[in-house]
Amino acid sequence: MASSIMQAWLKVKCYKIRNISPQVTKGFSQVLAHMWLDFEMNSGSDFEKKLGKYLQHRIEKSSDYGEGFSLGRKAVLKHGLRQTLNHIRKTGSLPPVE
Repeated sequence: MASSIMQAWLKVKCYKIRNISPQVTKGFSQVLAHMWLDFEMNSGSDFEKKLGKYLQHRIEKSSDYGEGFSLGRKAVLKHGLRQTLNHIRKTGSLPPVE
């Protein structure tokens, strides 16, 4: 759900950017899903926490999202969620993390 919401946000906010890469759209959508799982696991049952950890592990190890997820996660850790989203909205790319 969080991933789908993020993809919709990117389509609405980045409609002027024609060549936004799948690395950004898919990878960053998974960053938001990963963050949502963190939030949900803080208040969930033991089963929900285990399921959340499993789903996060799948996101982290997935070759479908790979570098996009990794770079997006690093960008959020370095710049924060709001600044990262603003950068994506303006440029269609992830902010530098190095």
